Amino acid sequence: MKITEYLKLIRVKHWIKNFIIVIPAFFGATMLNAKIISSLIPGFFIFSFYSSAIYVMNDMIDVEHDRKHPEKCKRPLASGSVTKIEACAIVFVLLSCAVLLSVTPPYFGQAISA
Repeated sequence: MKITEYLKLIRVKHWIKNFIIVIPAFFGATMLNAKIISSLIPGFFIFSFYSSAIYVMNDMIDVEHDRKHPEKCKRPLASGSVTKIEACAIVFVLLSCAVLLSVTPPYFGQAISA
């Protein structure tokens, strides 16, 4: 199914690493503060969308090299299960979502005013 290939391409399984943004709130003992939570949740997704866009762009750049690699040849772009045009569209959507989420209230301005 194509959705599975898209999820592999954007490497959703790597999003777990993006929980690093909660470490300051955890050690600052402010994780239960509603204002902090309302910043952390969109912040997590913004960070995840940007990192996924970078993964896809890197795969687009390295596609020919990845096709020759014994493991990387199984990646969606290298295997041909996702086209470069689809990958470009995915990058556009990821970057658009990240930007829109970062400038949409209530998140917009919280990082600046905090």
